[in-house]
Amino acid sequence: MKDRLKKARRIVAVQEQMHRQAEWRLAEIGRAKAETERVSAELITTLNGDTFGPLLVEVVAKRLKVVAAETERLAAEQGRQSVRVRDEALRLKRAERMKEGVSRDHDRHQEQKMVAGILEGVAARLAVAKEEDSTP
Repeated sequence: MKDRLKKARRIVAVQEQMHRQAEWRLAEIGRAKAETERVSAELITTLNGDTFGPLLVEVVAKRLKVVAAETERLAAEQGRQSVRVRDEALRLKRAERMKEGVSRDHDRHQEQKMVAGILEGVAARLAVAKEEDSTP
């Protein structure tokens, strides 16, 4: 019974780690997406600038296309990672419920062992008391 409880605890620990890693990956994607959006805003500001804007139109336009494609890729990846985070959270909850069930079974088993021990002690005392009463 203790082995099942240890295994259940290990499963929960692994699921917690996997969920944390999925959340970290989602945060990394969010940071990368924010960075590409910042770069895009800077490029647009450069284009709008009076000094070098007209000279850099072609170069900045190409760079904006690359940044826009990267932003789209990151947005799609962020959506997939959000689904993965949700799936990992569900797996974690299932593992926690399973561990709680195993823990309840373990506690119930321990209580039954204690009750059996108490009953054996009471039965032994009754047997000793009965023997003392029957010997005059």
